[in-house]
Amino acid sequence: MIDIEPGDTFMTIFKLVTAEPGHSLTLRTRPDTGWFRVFGDVVVSYSIEDDQHERFLVAAIWFSPIGRRFTMLRRNILALGDTIMMHKQLETLCHLAQRLTRVARLIE
Repeated sequence: MIDIEPGDTFMTIFKLVTAEPGHSLTLRTRPDTGWFRVFGDVVVSYSIEDDQHERFLVAAIWFSPIGRRFTMLRRNILALGDTIMMHKQLETLCHLAQRLTRVARLIE
């Protein structure tokens, strides 16, 4: 089992807010990164819903400061980049979860 705690760094620019092992992760941009200054405060949640058909869900919430220039342009660029990156992140998280499941089965 991998030990993770709130405050741990994820994917370089995020810190872990909450985790429910085997079910979900909630991440928030670290204010000490350049990405925070570019895109503002972003919260992303990844979850696995098991209803006989595993589903991977992602929700992203942007808290951009009011009154900044190009707010909509930044949000659109972030959404496009996130579409590409989230696909890769979900594949990586899925492979890691499958690997951990195989290892756990071998140990039993």
